Amino acid sequence: MQYSSNESLVNPRKLNFAPRIGLAYQLDQRNVVRAGVGLFYGGLENIGLGLNLANNAPFFVSANFSPTPPQCYNVPTQGGVLCPTNGQTLETGFGAAATSAAALANAAGIGTIYANDQNAKTALTTAYNLSLQHSLSDTLSFTVGYQGNQSKHLRMSYGANDYNAAFPRGANGQNLQPFHDFYIVNVANQGIGRYDSLQAKLDKRYSNGFNFSAGYTWSHCLDDAFGPIGQSAYGGYRNPVALGFRYDYGACTQDVRNRLTFAPQYELPFGHGKAFLNRSGVADAVLGDWKTSFIFQAQSGNPIFLTSTNQGSSYPIRVSDPFGVGGTADPATQPNFQCATKTRTLQQWFNPCAFKNPPQATLGATDPANNLISSATAGLIPFGPRGRQSVVGPGFYKIDMSLFKTFAIPFHESAVQLRADAFNVLNHPTFGNPNSGLSGSSSQAVNSTRFSGILPDARVIQVSARLSF
Repeated sequence: MQYSSNESLVNPRKLNFAPRIGLAYQLDQRNVVRAGVGLFYGGLENIGLGLNLANNAPFFVSANFSPTPPQCYNVPTQGGVLCPTNGQTLETGFGAAATSAAALANAAGIGTIYANDQNAKTALTTAYNLSLQHSLSDTLSFTVGYQGNQSKHLRMSYGANDYNAAFPRGANGQNLQPFHDFYIVNVANQGIGRYDSLQAKLDKRYSNGFNFSAGYTWSHCLDDAFGPIGQSAYGGYRNPVALGFRYDYGACTQDVRNRLTFAPQYELPFGHGKAFLNRSGVADAVLGDWKTSFIFQAQSGNPIFLTSTNQGSSYPIRVSDPFGVGGTADPATQPNFQCATKTRTLQQWFNPCAFKNPPQATLGATDPANNLISSATAGLIPFGPRGRQSVVGPGFYKIDMSLFKTFAIPFHESAVQLRADAFNVLNHPTFGNPNSGLSGSSSQAVNSTRFSGILPDARVIQVSARLSF
């Protein structure tokens, strides 16, 4: 901890240089090669309220007071109504701690210290791509390419006052951490990430009232930077003090291995100049020139991150296929695990018996029957395997459709477009990730849908009109 006269508290990076270059080369009349590379800097990621430096004492202090008895008394001989107090008032605030022993004791419970790297580097991503486009006909082309990026200086938050080893069973963790009375949260830009993808696209330009674009992506995303906000939902870091950040390098929270999209648009064959109702007049005005389009999208699921059940800051060890069935739970390494008779169901998405708990450190002797290992020889074993441990959650598919027509208005090139849009036309439920527990009968059940609120899960149909002038 040190004093700083810098009003910004941190030193900004003023010399970030982000060059980018792209090229395209026509091999022949039907083939074009394209490539590009560039540097991209990120801004400061939102870390929410809790991790801000302003939450440190003396700028932000939380105090509680439970009076005994919890009531005021009217004492005329002492000047009127008297209430229990800890020495703090609205007028003096925490300043009363300077003159009141009770207020000082109450305000001294600082508890958590928030820290930030004063010379943090800006998050940097190097993105690159290479593709080949081939013309199959005058209106149809196919593109295949590689797209990827590498990132560094990603923002992360972690407990910086952890014990530099696995906590022994039954030990008081607070007695083992370097600073006994504090929980220290540090925000640093030390994370790394990588994304690699094979992308294929088929495009048909408009002809005969029809055009479409179809794409497929096969990709993998890896990083060791849990987001500063909400990382506990993904397991969080095990112990960066003992393991370092790279030990938790694995699938990103947003990793999607496969994604397919298909987006056609078709001009319906009704009305003047079309195959059906080829006439002018009322029929053409009402039924002609309608267009329809839809978007089909399907993708595999996101990862579900698992933690051990016998100790904190630990990942389980995978021993078999998480989507296989059967097995017999080992009471020592798989306590209260309910082996699945069927997987990929709403009741049990994966088989917990595909994993086992690593041994827990103990101050005593190694005891395999109780899954214990002596702290003298434990090393990093109680933390579990290197890399995040995860299984893939439910994927989804969805179809959105539109029907629309534009009516010209003979006034300053104005027009009115009438349209009807249907989202999730098939009304197919899109399930969210299951629970990520390993023990218990419902710890792998799916209890929610992926979309809600702004993006509803159920079918939605809307009718609208738009005036252009």
